[in-house]
Amino acid sequence: MKLLGQGLMARDFDRQVAEVQVRVAILNGYTAHDPDNTGSLRGEVARLVDQLDVSKVIVTSPGEYRLMAEMKQWAAELNVPVTIRPDDRCFCGTDEFAVWTEGRKQLRMEYFYRGMRKKHGVLMRDDGPIGGQWNYDADNRKRPPENLTMPDPFHPESDDITQEVIALVTENFPDHFGDINPFHFAAARDGALQALDMFVDARLPLFASYN
Repeated sequence: MKLLGQGLMARDFDRQVAEVQVRVAILNGYTAHDPDNTGSLRGEVARLVDQLDVSKVIVTSPGEYRLMAEMKQWAAELNVPVTIRPDDRCFCGTDEFAVWTEGRKQLRMEYFYRGMRKKHGVLMRDDGPIGGQWNYDADNRKRPPENLTMPDPFHPESDDITQEVIALVTENFPDHFGDINPFHFAAARDGALQALDMFVDARLPLFASYN
């Protein structure tokens, strides 16, 4: 499922940047479609640096320590400047989190969560949480009744690109666990917004009680 999602998102990103004339290379890792593929991110970056005469590399900070340690060696190994930029999709970066952990006997998610809500003003009013409580976990453990009717899940339209990537994943990863059909996830922003609207309208009222 993750392989399919990544493939779809890469192709959608390629479509979007084509509109502003940005060149994108989509790497089909571990596939017969690209026999020269090195099978690693570092190897593919090195291959593109050589092929395209790249003068510098800019990457987003990864969420994995092993990959971060590897990226820090790229400048010396690739012989080009490498800039690792913070991941702005996250509320908190690794450096900020390291500061937060200093002097704490316990790293409890609840306290970190409260700090992030205060910093970013998420569901806050003045200096306190909206509703007067930080969480409502105790109220969210109801047993669903037998006659509870759940809304249908989100079903994005399956276009030619989706079918292409499904075929690609099926061909090259036949023994991977999980199922890719049916595929209930949006791989583009417009579909993700549709899924969000559907969740807020149809699922959120029940989610609070039975999550």
